[in-house]
Amino acid sequence: MYKDHTAPEYSDAIDLSQDPGQYPAAAWSAANGNTGIETVCAAVPSDSGFGVADDVSNSDDGLLPVIAKDTNGDVWVAWWKYFDGMFWTHTYTTAIASTPQIIGAGPHRKLTWTLSELAAETWWAVLRSVNGGPFESVARVRASSALEMSWTDVPPTANLLAYKIRRECVDTRYAWESAAVTLGAGARPPIYLGPPINLPGDPGEGPEQTGVPEDRRWNRLRLSLNGAEAGPLAAKVYDLQGREVMQRSSKARGGQEPFELDLAEARRRLPTGIYFLRVSDATGRASNAVRFVILR
Repeated sequence: MYKDHTAPEYSDAIDLSQDPGQYPAAAWSAANGNTGIETVCAAVPSDSGFGVADDVSNSDDGLLPVIAKDTNGDVWVAWWKYFDGMFWTHTYTTAIASTPQIIGAGPHRKLTWTLSELAAETWWAVLRSVNGGPFESVARVRASSALEMSWTDVPPTANLLAYKIRRECVDTRYAWESAAVTLGAGARPPIYLGPPINLPGDPGEGPEQTGVPEDRRWNRLRLSLNGAEAGPLAAKVYDLQGREVMQRSSKARGGQEPFELDLAEARRRLPTGIYFLRVSDATGRASNAVRFVILR
């Protein structure tokens, strides 16, 4: 938005931005030694200090500029002209971001994205949607002197998560949002938890045959699990009022596999009654609820 500034013949008082940064932005009006036309000049520093000031475009005959820096680091300059009124302009970035990528399958989700051009010291918001709800800002990340950016999330348990990146700008005409990346039920089939299916190498009538869920001889509730993300697996038991009454952790291999609940332990901990079992994997996706009965 600025062109190079040539040395002024004289200048008015300098106005400084009032932000807490080490290097405040500065503005003044100055007469060009070659043309004699007075223009508004602005010095927009970086983290490393001040560079050469610039003539603000279309500010010929501008007087008494005022300068401020907003929460995104953009600099705003306002000035006035005799008989013409007030004018203002501000800095902004034209860089855009790639669709974010999700790395990892545990409780921590690392998002990475790449800028289309270097945009050091600009701010980018991470927007998150939970279970199809509205996108909300959950983080602001400041760009460095590299194209690659990242942020790590600790998302809530959800069947569906979506993320996108927004270029931050107080002037919403220059705000911009990336395409969204989705993880969970919207991108993968739901987790199956149900009657056991005899897998190759398992005892039973044969592969792919449905068995009997409860093995009373071994005091276990035998089920089959399919579609869970490989990694940590949480099993939770609820009573008829929906209260969580027991929780156990295990690991999923991914794909189709057996799953067992220790009924002997459940009988020691729980009174006679009807209960529901649900599992969730590292992505936060949950299975359907399986009903079982505790008898004394």
